[in-house]
Amino acid sequence: MTRALLHLILLSPLLPAQPAERSLEADLSSGWRMIEGDNPAFAQAGGNTGTWKSVTLPVSDLPFGMYWLTRTIQIPAGSVDAPQALVLGTMPGEYEVYLNGLHLGSTPNFRMGNVVLPCMYSFPIPAGILRSSPTLYIAFRMDVAPRHASSEVVRTSALYRVTSLQAAKVAVAGEIDRRRVATFPRAATLLLDLVFAAALFFVWRNRGGWTAALWLGSAFVSFAASSAIFLALHWSTIYPTSTDLRWVASAEEGTFYLGEIAILGFTLAMINRVSRGWLILPVLFFPAICAIPYFPGRPIYILGDLSTLGVAGGLAVWRILAGRQTGAGIFALILAFCGSFLMSSTFHFTGPAVSIGPLVFRVDNWAQVLIGFLMMADVLRRSAADWGERQRLGSEMESARAVQSLLLNAQSSPGGSEWAIDARYVPAQEVGGDFYWSRVEPDGARLILIGDVSGKGLKAAMLVSLIHGALERETETSPAALLSNLNEVVCTHLRGGFVTACCARAEPGGCLRIANAGHVSPYAQGLEVEVAAGLPLGVVRGVEYSEVALPLQPGSAFTLLTDGVPEATNAQPELFGFDRTCGISQQSAQEIVSAAQAWGQSDDITVVKVRRAK
Repeated sequence: MTRALLHLILLSPLLPAQPAERSLEADLSSGWRMIEGDNPAFAQAGGNTGTWKSVTLPVSDLPFGMYWLTRTIQIPAGSVDAPQALVLGTMPGEYEVYLNGLHLGSTPNFRMGNVVLPCMYSFPIPAGILRSSPTLYIAFRMDVAPRHASSEVVRTSALYRVTSLQAAKVAVAGEIDRRRVATFPRAATLLLDLVFAAALFFVWRNRGGWTAALWLGSAFVSFAASSAIFLALHWSTIYPTSTDLRWVASAEEGTFYLGEIAILGFTLAMINRVSRGWLILPVLFFPAICAIPYFPGRPIYILGDLSTLGVAGGLAVWRILAGRQTGAGIFALILAFCGSFLMSSTFHFTGPAVSIGPLVFRVDNWAQVLIGFLMMADVLRRSAADWGERQRLGSEMESARAVQSLLLNAQSSPGGSEWAIDARYVPAQEVGGDFYWSRVEPDGARLILIGDVSGKGLKAAMLVSLIHGALERETETSPAALLSNLNEVVCTHLRGGFVTACCARAEPGGCLRIANAGHVSPYAQGLEVEVAAGLPLGVVRGVEYSEVALPLQPGSAFTLLTDGVPEATNAQPELFGFDRTCGISQQSAQEIVSAAQAWGQSDDITVVKVRRAK
């Protein structure tokens, strides 16, 4: 036995080679006949197809409906003994295949109302058919239904042929690999959109909450979500599923459309003065956009795109033509962005593609990415400039706060031997409009004035400084006369608004004289002092103020404060009120301030406590 096997091995090169299996190779691109309608009899050979329309695969732009396509192939006698298959590339709808009247198979979504995602399929041919007949009669029953087809289809090879089963497997496997690689450029745009969005959200969160950055970042998130759903849809062609994917297609359309609305919001935020009511128009189309995969035609889609991008583009053109000295560049970019989307998404103009190896880059997609990058870069540049200006203004406000603090805190020290002052000042912002002032007279009397400038911020603080300067030059010692003189100064320099003030003269021996110019009444011994309110300063010239006299016993005190205490507001909202203010008026200045802050500070708070020595 061993010797026989050895001889067989040595003689094997001399034995005749076994004939290779023979395969039928036929191109199926041309020679088809097509008719609209649905008749099961078309699956059988023998019908009259002479009047049918001649077509070449792939067929495109077919109206919705059922179609039959047929053609015949002659098989040379004895030419086939290898397993065969049909390889079919892109078709305009879902379909089932018949061969000599025998149902060969169908695409996964045939007659399911699912999403059309063109892909290559192969259908093995039973060996008995090739041996039993010299003719192959191929028939497609094709359903071009009102279903959504992705607006961006990964290109598939236009391969339509009869070939060996092994060659068909290789072709389909190669197509799947190629489709995996072909989705990489879209995945790259997804990542870039997320990077852009992250940068813009950082600007919005950490640079003063700039609304334009929030809108543009939201647009990039929406476009990234649309890309992610697109990739999920096309990976479903690599791993076919019988699940209804129309809701996924709805999400793709919806997220992309949300991005367009966000672009409109970004445009409105950049213009500032245009009403946000413009957003209502595109928002009304949103439900219809999500329902597109379930209905024939796309008129709502076109109206939706035109409503968002048309409005945004129109506003951008208006901004440029209006000759605005700043921002023309960003609005030109918005216009280009809108035009790009209107071309690619509404009218399905995908533009040329650039192939780099197995990768295919759509020019319109990357043009949108480039324009989006330029928009983001302009927003970041503007944000950096705005942040620098905010820092400069913040530094100036801090300097103003420091100067104001020095002016006010200098009055907190005791003055004279009989009267002592305890004052607290807490502005609602960096600087405020509250102020107080004090001076010891040669006779030992103490002049105290508290006031509140209408408005807040730097303008109010500047007026406070002006008033302090006027008070330092003032020679009057009567509260009423001092308020009258100060009213003339304020009327001269104030352009709009007013100043409330209350002035008191604490004399040796315990007599207190008070004049009021529209200010909150002072408190003494836990009661509100009745004093004529008078007109606020700066309302009209030539105002005369009246005084009231109030005796204070040794150890007694009176309290001057601004309306920041009674107008403190909690979350309900409920005012602290005058009753509560009166109830705590005998407490120290710090305790009164703390009570108002705990309730909810909404305005500048100033409290001046004046106590007579025992």
